[in-house]
Amino acid sequence: MTKHTQTCVFVKVMPEYASNGIWHRDGIHAEPVELPISKSLLARLAQWSGWYNINDDYLPVDDRKNRLDWDKFEQEGVAIARAIKRELPEWTVVWSDERKLKALILAGPERRPRSAFEFEVLSNGSLVPVSSWISDAI
Repeated sequence: MTKHTQTCVFVKVMPEYASNGIWHRDGIHAEPVELPISKSLLARLAQWSGWYNINDDYLPVDDRKNRLDWDKFEQEGVAIARAIKRELPEWTVVWSDERKLKALILAGPERRPRSAFEFEVLSNGSLVPVSSWISDAI
């Protein structure tokens, strides 16, 4: 993705270990500096993704030292996705709900539609399940 190009109109906000939390439509990591967003929003994004990267919820319960406060983490992630949409109103901004995805994975092996855990951020800030044109391309 090249900064400020018209062809770059999609971004997904999704936490992942060793990630900066920003993804291209094709599922490849994007570099936040490629987004035409404010420096303050870039800083929030870096802090948020760092928060996820130091959590150790993947370890057995007795070995965990850096538990993630999922409520606060998700609130900030959604707030960042909404802020990106405000700064880039013509872009498609998608929020991937990590907690919902993990619950679906634990529920069983059947394939679930992305609309069960990925949401488009609308201009008014509301979240709606991704439409088929978005999820088919992701």
